[in-house]
Amino acid sequence: MRYVLVIDVGNSNIVIGAMSGGRVMDAMRMDTHPEASLKEIKASLGNILDAFRAAYGECEGGIVASVVPQLTPKICTSVRQLTGVELLKMGDATVNIGLQLHVEHPERLGHDRIADAVGAKAKYAYPLMIVDMGTATTINVVDEEGRFAGGMIIPGMKTSFDALCHHAAQLREVPLKAPEHLIGRNTTECMQSGMVYGYASMIDGLIDRVSLELKAIPRVILTGGLASLIVSHCKHQVIADEYLLLHGLFHIYTNNVEPRNQSLLAKRNLKSRG
Repeated sequence: MRYVLVIDVGNSNIVIGAMSGGRVMDAMRMDTHPEASLKEIKASLGNILDAFRAAYGECEGGIVASVVPQLTPKICTSVRQLTGVELLKMGDATVNIGLQLHVEHPERLGHDRIADAVGAKAKYAYPLMIVDMGTATTINVVDEEGRFAGGMIIPGMKTSFDALCHHAAQLREVPLKAPEHLIGRNTTECMQSGMVYGYASMIDGLIDRVSLELKAIPRVILTGGLASLIVSHCKHQVIADEYLLLHGLFHIYTNNVEPRNQSLLAKRNLKSRG
């Protein structure tokens, strides 16, 4: 058995997935430390890749998307030294993402946002609104023609909650979860309600506004680390898809590698006939 390695380098976490046949077989996380050395990255990745090898066999190839540029070469070097695989890198001119970017300055678009949109377009009917709840909450829209139409970037739920706890003198750090009551009866419940129901209401409101601008009701996909906390509190119908970004990376990898393999096979066939 063999697997494809998909890596999402985010601002808070690095998600490392093993995929086969379009299915996420396993996914593990590392904390993001931008100043980590090559030795430290290699040691952490080595433990994960050893577990993948034991469960799923050899790594046949892989792809990485990163919003932390200083970590990208260290991760690529580590994977090459540990597995012999040269990762495809989102953002390289040779990588075909298979998605039209209908925005100003497409070269500045985050690779994670592109991968989310590719994954959603491959799995669901469009138009689409993808809400990725990470360090930042990104809203990504795929229009009725299947183009990436743009979106929004909002301070992340956990980022906002931590800022509230740390910068308000009379507020203390509390667990981020839905409280028993919408109308909070103590400071902890008030903070929790404001954050959970506030973000759910924001998403509902943005769905209405995006629908008006698109003149169509989009299918809404929630993903990212905090999506599961919010999805049941939205009044609009939304779909939770935990590994949407990894599916997008796998789709991009497949679309780039399979044509190359077919081309190599054709050349070999021509040589054998000659």
